[in-house]
Amino acid sequence: MSSEFPDLSTKTPQEAHDIWEDATDLDAPELRALRNDPFHEAYLETAEGNQGDDDPPIPGDPLDDALHLAETPRDDWGPDERAEADEALNWRDRHETQFSSTEGEDVLPDREPYVNPREVAAARWAFSFDNDGWPENLR
Repeated sequence: MSSEFPDLSTKTPQEAHDIWEDATDLDAPELRALRNDPFHEAYLETAEGNQGDDDPPIPGDPLDDALHLAETPRDDWGPDERAEADEALNWRDRHETQFSSTEGEDVLPDREPYVNPREVAAARWAFSFDNDGWPENLR
């Protein structure tokens, strides 16, 4: 499988910043708003129910990483930020073909727009696949 993105380990941290920024759809204010979004909260509740006590979900992990990357100025990026960006782009490569607003159960079935867990997962990594205004409504 070929990646849409270059190997960031061969790029400077600043080049990695530019590639990550071009690939992502959500900025720092949107990522902060996502944390308290009802769809995100319902997603976390669902995720908790799908894992055993010995393997609890990490509620903020990709979201915290994405927010850190979005808030860190380009000139302050170093090897850690480059590695986090590489992880996010690899996640997108692995999951992008799975995204469709017509697939899967809705996170909040009684509320429009209809958002499935895959869309929330993507938003936690700062990616959006444009589902009738969500997560664009976080702006």
